[in-house]
Amino acid sequence: MQEDLKENFKASFDGSEPPHLSLPSDAIVAVVLCYNEAIRLPDFLRFHRAIGVDHFIIVDNASTDGTSDYLDNENDVTRIITAKPYKENKSHWRHVICDLFLDGHWTLFLDVDELFVYPGWPERDLHALTRHWDKEGNDGVFTTMIDMYPKGALDQIQFSAGDSMLDASPYFDPDGYRLIPMHPRMRSEYNTPPYALFGGARERLFYEGKKRRPGILDKLILKYFFHLRTKNKPGSVFASIQRKLLRIVQSSLPKFPPMMSKVALIKWRKGLRFAGGAHRIQQKLALADDWGALLHFKYLSDFSQKTEDAVQREQHASHSHHYKLYNDQKDEVMARGAYYEGSRRFNGVGDLEAFGLIRCSAATRKIRE
Repeated sequence: MQEDLKENFKASFDGSEPPHLSLPSDAIVAVVLCYNEAIRLPDFLRFHRAIGVDHFIIVDNASTDGTSDYLDNENDVTRIITAKPYKENKSHWRHVICDLFLDGHWTLFLDVDELFVYPGWPERDLHALTRHWDKEGNDGVFTTMIDMYPKGALDQIQFSAGDSMLDASPYFDPDGYRLIPMHPRMRSEYNTPPYALFGGARERLFYEGKKRRPGILDKLILKYFFHLRTKNKPGSVFASIQRKLLRIVQSSLPKFPPMMSKVALIKWRKGLRFAGGAHRIQQKLALADDWGALLHFKYLSDFSQKTEDAVQREQHASHSHHYKLYNDQKDEVMARGAYYEGSRRFNGVGDLEAFGLIRCSAATRKIRE
Protein backbone atom coordinates (compact mmCIF):
# COMPACT_ATOMS: atom_id res chain seq x y z
CA MET A 1 0.00 0.00 0.00
CA GLN A 2 2.74 2.47 0.98
CA GLU A 3 4.72 1.63 -2.17
CA ASP A 4 1.61 2.34 -4.25
CA LEU A 5 1.29 5.73 -2.54
CA LYS A 6 4.94 6.51 -3.30
CA GLU A 7 4.49 5.63 -6.96
CA ASN A 8 1.37 7.78 -7.04
CA PHE A 9 3.41 10.63 -5.60
CA LYS A 10 6.05 10.31 -8.32
CA ALA A 11 3.40 10.28 -11.04
CA SER A 12 1.72 13.34 -9.52
CA PHE A 13 4.81 15.48 -9.03
CA ASP A 14 6.78 15.32 -12.27
CA GLY A 15 8.58 12.07 -11.37
CA SER A 16 10.04 13.43 -8.13
CA GLU A 17 10.81 11.01 -5.31
CA PRO A 18 8.76 11.58 -2.15
CA PRO A 19 10.66 13.63 0.43
CA HIS A 20 11.76 12.01 3.67
CA LEU A 21 9.37 13.33 6.27
CA SER A 22 9.37 12.26 9.92
CA LEU A 23 6.64 13.89 12.00
CA PRO A 24 5.67 13.47 15.66
CA SER A 25 2.33 11.71 16.01
CA ASP A 26 0.69 14.87 17.38
CA ALA A 27 2.15 17.24 14.79
CA ILE A 28 -0.25 19.73 13.22
CA VAL A 29 0.65 20.20 9.56
CA ALA A 30 -0.41 22.81 7.01
CA VAL A 31 -0.77 21.70 3.39
CA VAL A 32 -0.49 24.72 1.11
CA LEU A 33 -0.71 25.17 -2.67
CA CYS A 34 1.36 28.14 -3.73
CA TYR A 35 2.26 30.23 -6.77
CA ASN A 36 4.25 33.48 -6.57
CA GLU A 37 3.54 34.37 -2.94
CA ALA A 38 6.91 35.70 -1.81
CA ILE A 39 5.36 38.90 -0.46
CA ARG A 40 2.90 37.08 1.87
CA LEU A 41 4.91 34.02 2.91
CA PRO A 42 6.95 35.51 5.79
CA ASP A 43 3.84 36.70 7.63
CA PHE A 44 1.88 33.56 6.73
CA LEU A 45 4.54 31.27 8.19
CA ARG A 46 5.17 33.46 11.25
CA PHE A 47 1.47 33.62 12.09
CA HIS A 48 0.82 29.89 11.81
CA ARG A 49 3.96 28.92 13.67
CA ALA A 50 2.74 31.11 16.53
CA ILE A 51 -0.58 29.23 16.80
CA GLY A 52 1.09 25.82 16.86
CA VAL A 53 1.54 24.56 13.30
CA ASP A 54 4.55 22.23 13.44
CA HIS A 55 5.30 21.71 9.76
CA PHE A 56 4.34 23.10 6.35
CA ILE A 57 4.11 21.02 3.19
CA ILE A 58 3.98 23.54 0.36
CA VAL A 59 3.34 22.62 -3.26
CA ASP A 60 5.21 25.23 -5.28
CA ASN A 61 3.51 25.43 -8.67
CA ALA A 62 6.66 26.64 -10.47
CA SER A 63 6.84 30.08 -8.85
CA THR A 64 9.02 32.73 -10.50
CA ASP A 65 9.14 35.49 -7.85
CA GLY A 66 11.66 34.13 -5.34
CA THR A 67 9.15 31.96 -3.49
CA SER A 68 11.22 28.82 -4.11
CA ASP A 69 14.48 30.18 -2.71
CA TYR A 70 12.71 31.61 0.32
CA LEU A 71 10.96 28.34 1.19
CA ASP A 72 14.11 26.26 0.77
CA ASN A 73 15.71 28.18 3.64
CA GLU A 74 12.87 27.43 6.09
CA ASN A 75 13.61 24.40 8.29
CA ASP A 76 9.97 23.56 9.00
CA VAL A 77 8.93 23.66 5.35
CA THR A 78 8.90 20.78 2.89
CA ARG A 79 8.67 22.28 -0.61
CA ILE A 80 7.33 20.08 -3.39
CA ILE A 81 7.79 21.48 -6.88
CA THR A 82 5.54 20.81 -9.86
CA ALA A 83 4.78 22.52 -13.14
CA LYS A 84 1.57 20.59 -13.72
CA PRO A 85 -1.65 22.63 -14.13
CA TYR A 86 -3.18 23.72 -10.83
CA LYS A 87 -6.79 23.52 -12.02
CA GLU A 88 -6.71 19.82 -12.91
CA ASN A 89 -4.49 18.70 -10.03
CA LYS A 90 -5.20 20.77 -6.90
CA SER A 91 -7.38 18.17 -5.17
CA HIS A 92 -5.22 15.29 -6.31
CA TRP A 93 -2.06 16.90 -4.93
CA ARG A 94 -3.68 17.27 -1.51
CA HIS A 95 -4.96 13.70 -1.54
CA VAL A 96 -1.60 12.22 -2.51
CA ILE A 97 0.34 14.21 0.10
CA CYS A 98 -2.11 13.55 2.91
CA ASP A 99 -2.56 9.84 2.21
CA LEU A 100 1.21 9.33 2.09
CA PHE A 101 2.33 11.48 5.03
CA LEU A 102 -0.57 12.69 7.18
CA ASP A 103 -2.87 9.81 8.08
CA GLY A 104 -4.05 10.53 11.65
CA HIS A 105 -2.70 14.11 11.71
CA TRP A 106 -4.73 17.26 12.21
CA THR A 107 -4.12 19.07 8.93
CA LEU A 108 -4.80 22.65 7.88
CA PHE A 109 -5.62 23.32 4.23
CA LEU A 110 -4.63 26.89 3.54
CA ASP A 111 -3.77 29.38 0.83
CA VAL A 112 -0.93 31.81 1.53
CA ASP A 113 -3.34 34.75 1.65
CA GLU A 114 -5.25 33.14 4.56
CA LEU A 115 -4.69 33.27 8.33
CA PHE A 116 -6.54 30.72 10.47
CA VAL A 117 -8.18 31.93 13.69
CA TYR A 118 -10.39 30.01 16.10
CA PRO A 119 -12.11 30.24 19.52
CA GLY A 120 -9.46 31.21 22.05
CA TRP A 121 -7.00 32.70 19.54
CA PRO A 122 -4.34 33.90 20.15
CA GLU A 123 -4.08 33.02 23.84
CA ARG A 124 -4.76 29.31 23.34
CA ASP A 125 -2.46 27.14 21.24
CA LEU A 126 -4.13 25.17 18.45
CA HIS A 127 -2.83 21.92 19.99
CA ALA A 128 -5.06 22.50 23.04
CA LEU A 129 -8.11 22.69 20.79
CA THR A 130 -7.24 19.65 18.67
CA ARG A 131 -6.77 17.62 21.89
CA HIS A 132 -10.18 18.85 23.01
CA TRP A 133 -11.76 17.97 19.65
CA ASP A 134 -10.16 14.53 19.81
CA LYS A 135 -11.87 13.96 23.17
CA GLU A 136 -15.15 15.18 21.70
CA GLY A 137 -14.83 12.71 18.81
CA ASN A 138 -14.53 15.43 16.15
CA ASP A 139 -12.45 15.12 13.01
CA GLY A 140 -13.19 18.36 11.15
CA VAL A 141 -13.87 22.06 11.64
CA PHE A 142 -16.15 24.21 9.51
CA THR A 143 -14.40 27.45 8.64
CA THR A 144 -15.80 30.74 7.40
CA MET A 145 -13.82 32.91 4.97
CA ILE A 146 -13.68 36.60 5.88
CA ASP A 147 -12.33 39.04 3.31
CA MET A 148 -10.08 41.61 4.98
CA TYR A 149 -9.25 45.02 3.52
CA PRO A 150 -7.70 48.41 4.38
CA LYS A 151 -9.58 51.63 5.02
CA GLY A 152 -8.25 53.45 1.98
CA ALA A 153 -7.45 52.77 -1.64
CA LEU A 154 -5.60 49.55 -2.40
CA ASP A 155 -3.11 51.31 -4.64
CA GLN A 156 -2.02 53.42 -1.65
CA ILE A 157 -1.05 50.45 0.55
CA GLN A 158 2.65 50.12 1.29
CA PHE A 159 3.08 46.37 1.81
CA SER A 160 6.39 44.50 1.66
CA ALA A 161 7.52 40.96 2.39
CA GLY A 162 7.60 40.51 6.16
CA ASP A 163 4.85 43.05 6.89
CA SER A 164 1.75 41.97 8.79
CA MET A 165 -1.25 41.34 6.54
CA LEU A 166 -3.58 41.99 9.46
CA ASP A 167 -1.98 45.36 10.20
CA ALA A 168 -2.27 46.33 6.53
CA SER A 169 -5.88 45.17 6.09
CA PRO A 170 -7.70 45.10 9.44
CA TYR A 171 -11.32 45.71 8.30
CA PHE A 172 -14.10 43.25 7.41
CA ASP A 173 -17.82 43.13 6.57
CA PRO A 174 -19.73 42.20 9.75
CA ASP A 175 -23.00 41.41 7.96
CA GLY A 176 -24.47 40.59 4.56
CA TYR A 177 -23.85 36.84 4.91
CA ARG A 178 -26.21 33.89 4.59
CA LEU A 179 -25.84 30.25 5.64
CA ILE A 180 -27.34 27.99 2.97
CA PRO A 181 -28.04 24.26 3.51
CA MET A 182 -26.57 21.95 0.91
CA HIS A 183 -29.15 20.51 -1.47
CA PRO A 184 -29.86 16.79 -0.81
CA ARG A 185 -28.50 15.90 -4.26
CA MET A 186 -25.26 17.68 -3.44
CA ARG A 187 -25.06 15.99 -0.04
CA SER A 188 -25.43 12.58 -1.66
CA GLU A 189 -22.09 13.22 -3.39
CA TYR A 190 -20.36 15.45 -0.82
CA ASN A 191 -21.43 14.76 2.74
CA THR A 192 -19.47 17.48 4.53
CA PRO A 193 -20.30 20.21 5.42
CA PRO A 194 -24.12 20.25 5.47
CA TYR A 195 -24.18 23.98 4.70
CA ALA A 196 -22.12 26.73 3.06
CA LEU A 197 -21.55 30.43 3.70
CA PHE A 198 -22.13 33.12 1.07
CA GLY A 199 -21.91 36.90 1.10
CA GLY A 200 -19.52 39.41 2.60
CA ALA A 201 -17.21 41.93 0.99
CA ARG A 202 -16.51 40.01 -2.20
CA GLU A 203 -20.17 39.66 -3.08
CA ARG A 204 -20.80 43.30 -2.15
CA LEU A 205 -18.00 44.49 -4.45
CA PHE A 206 -18.30 42.24 -7.47
CA TYR A 207 -21.58 40.34 -7.69
CA GLU A 208 -24.45 42.60 -8.66
CA GLY A 209 -25.84 40.34 -11.40
CA LYS A 210 -29.27 39.74 -9.83
CA LYS A 211 -32.50 39.23 -11.75
CA ARG A 212 -34.31 41.64 -9.44
CA ARG A 213 -33.71 43.84 -6.41
CA PRO A 214 -34.35 42.18 -3.04
CA GLY A 215 -37.75 43.12 -1.62
CA ILE A 216 -38.94 43.26 1.96
CA LEU A 217 -40.02 39.60 1.89
CA ASP A 218 -36.60 38.50 0.58
CA LYS A 219 -34.85 40.41 3.34
CA LEU A 220 -37.09 38.97 6.04
CA ILE A 221 -36.61 35.41 4.78
CA LEU A 222 -32.82 35.78 4.67
CA LYS A 223 -32.74 37.44 8.08
CA TYR A 224 -34.82 34.83 9.93
CA PHE A 225 -34.16 31.59 8.05
CA PHE A 226 -30.58 31.86 6.73
CA HIS A 227 -28.77 33.85 9.40
CA LEU A 228 -25.40 32.65 10.68
CA ARG A 229 -26.72 31.19 13.92
CA THR A 230 -29.17 28.93 12.09
CA LYS A 231 -28.95 25.33 13.32
CA ASN A 232 -28.94 23.46 10.02
CA LYS A 233 -29.90 19.81 10.47
CA PRO A 234 -30.09 17.84 7.20
CA GLY A 235 -33.40 16.03 6.78
CA SER A 236 -35.24 18.12 9.37
CA VAL A 237 -38.58 19.87 8.80
CA PHE A 238 -36.75 23.20 9.10
CA ALA A 239 -34.34 22.18 6.33
CA SER A 240 -37.30 21.37 4.09
CA ILE A 241 -38.80 24.79 4.81
CA GLN A 242 -35.46 26.43 4.02
CA ARG A 243 -35.29 24.77 0.61
CA LYS A 244 -38.77 26.06 -0.28
CA LEU A 245 -37.98 29.57 0.96
CA LEU A 246 -34.70 29.58 -0.95
CA ARG A 247 -36.66 29.25 -4.20
CA ILE A 248 -38.51 32.46 -3.34
CA VAL A 249 -35.38 34.56 -2.72
CA GLN A 250 -33.10 32.91 -5.31
CA SER A 251 -33.73 35.46 -8.06
CA SER A 252 -32.80 38.31 -5.70
CA LEU A 253 -29.33 36.80 -5.14
CA PRO A 254 -26.25 36.75 -7.41
CA LYS A 255 -26.33 33.86 -9.87
CA PHE A 256 -22.88 32.38 -9.21
CA PRO A 257 -21.62 33.82 -5.91
CA PRO A 258 -18.35 32.59 -4.44
CA MET A 259 -18.61 30.11 -1.57
CA MET A 260 -17.13 31.73 1.52
CA SER A 261 -16.53 28.65 3.66
CA LYS A 262 -14.23 25.65 3.78
CA VAL A 263 -13.47 22.61 5.88
CA ALA A 264 -9.99 23.97 6.52
CA LEU A 265 -8.98 21.78 9.48
CA ILE A 266 -9.36 17.99 9.26
CA LYS A 267 -7.95 15.04 11.16
CA TRP A 268 -6.90 13.26 8.01
CA ARG A 269 -7.53 9.63 7.28
CA LYS A 270 -6.52 7.82 4.11
CA GLY A 271 -9.16 7.94 1.42
CA LEU A 272 -10.77 11.28 2.28
CA ARG A 273 -11.54 13.20 -0.89
CA PHE A 274 -12.22 16.88 -1.60
CA ALA A 275 -14.50 18.28 -4.28
CA GLY A 276 -12.07 20.52 -6.14
CA GLY A 277 -11.00 22.93 -3.40
CA ALA A 278 -11.28 22.44 0.35
CA HIS A 279 -14.90 23.66 0.41
CA ARG A 280 -16.53 20.23 0.44
CA ILE A 281 -15.52 16.65 1.10
CA GLN A 282 -17.10 13.40 -0.02
CA GLN A 283 -17.10 11.54 3.29
CA LYS A 284 -19.13 12.40 6.36
CA LEU A 285 -17.00 14.01 9.07
CA ALA A 286 -17.91 14.61 12.69
CA LEU A 287 -17.64 18.39 12.58
CA ALA A 288 -16.94 20.25 15.81
CA ASP A 289 -19.68 22.45 17.23
CA ASP A 290 -17.07 25.22 17.01
CA TRP A 291 -16.27 27.18 13.85
CA GLY A 292 -12.93 28.60 12.84
CA ALA A 293 -12.36 31.44 10.38
CA LEU A 294 -9.91 32.16 7.59
CA LEU A 295 -8.98 35.83 7.45
CA HIS A 296 -8.50 36.31 3.73
CA PHE A 297 -6.06 38.91 2.42
CA LYS A 298 -6.78 39.26 -1.27
CA TYR A 299 -7.04 43.06 -1.15
CA LEU A 300 -3.46 44.26 -0.88
CA SER A 301 -1.44 46.43 -3.24
CA ASP A 302 -0.88 43.50 -5.63
CA PHE A 303 -4.61 42.80 -6.12
CA SER A 304 -4.60 44.12 -9.69
CA GLN A 305 -1.52 42.15 -10.75
CA LYS A 306 -2.66 38.93 -9.04
CA THR A 307 -6.05 39.21 -10.73
CA GLU A 308 -4.52 39.72 -14.16
CA ASP A 309 -2.19 36.75 -13.62
CA ALA A 310 -5.11 34.52 -12.57
CA VAL A 311 -7.09 35.45 -15.68
CA GLN A 312 -4.12 34.78 -17.97
CA ARG A 313 -3.26 31.44 -16.34
CA GLU A 314 -6.91 30.24 -16.21
CA GLN A 315 -6.01 27.83 -13.44
CA HIS A 316 -9.04 28.46 -11.22
CA ALA A 317 -12.51 26.93 -11.27
CA SER A 318 -14.96 27.58 -14.12
CA HIS A 319 -12.26 29.00 -16.39
CA SER A 320 -11.37 31.56 -13.70
CA HIS A 321 -14.91 32.99 -13.89
CA HIS A 322 -14.64 34.77 -10.54
CA TYR A 323 -11.26 36.30 -11.40
CA LYS A 324 -12.63 37.61 -14.68
CA LEU A 325 -15.29 39.48 -12.70
CA TYR A 326 -12.58 40.89 -10.41
CA ASN A 327 -10.51 41.86 -13.43
CA ASP A 328 -13.38 43.81 -15.00
CA GLN A 329 -13.67 45.98 -11.87
CA LYS A 330 -10.14 45.90 -10.49
CA ASP A 331 -9.23 49.48 -11.44
CA GLU A 332 -12.23 50.87 -9.56
CA VAL A 333 -11.51 48.69 -6.51
CA MET A 334 -7.82 49.60 -6.53
CA ALA A 335 -8.73 53.29 -6.52
CA ARG A 336 -11.79 53.20 -4.26
CA GLY A 337 -10.92 50.32 -1.94
CA ALA A 338 -13.34 47.93 -0.23
CA TYR A 339 -14.10 49.95 2.91
CA TYR A 340 -17.67 51.25 3.44
CA GLU A 341 -19.66 52.81 6.27
CA GLY A 342 -20.61 49.40 7.70
CA SER A 343 -17.02 48.07 7.89
CA ARG A 344 -15.68 46.92 11.24
CA ARG A 345 -12.11 46.80 12.47
CA PHE A 346 -10.94 43.34 13.55
CA ASN A 347 -9.73 43.41 17.15
CA GLY A 348 -9.96 39.72 17.91
CA VAL A 349 -12.09 36.61 17.47
CA GLY A 350 -14.66 38.09 19.85
CA ASP A 351 -15.63 40.44 17.01
CA LEU A 352 -16.30 37.51 14.69
CA GLU A 353 -18.19 35.59 17.36
CA ALA A 354 -20.41 38.62 18.02
CA PHE A 355 -21.54 38.59 14.38
CA GLY A 356 -21.87 34.80 14.11
CA LEU A 357 -18.80 34.34 11.92
CA ILE A 358 -17.14 32.10 14.51
CA ARG A 359 -18.88 29.69 16.87
CA CYS A 360 -17.63 28.67 20.28
CA SER A 361 -19.41 25.75 21.97
CA ALA A 362 -20.09 25.61 25.70
CA ALA A 363 -17.55 22.78 26.06
CA THR A 364 -14.83 24.76 24.29
CA ARG A 365 -15.66 27.88 26.27
CA LYS A 366 -14.94 25.93 29.48
CA ILE A 367 -11.41 25.06 28.38
CA ARG A 368 -10.82 28.77 27.60
CA GLU A 369 -11.74 29.88 31.11
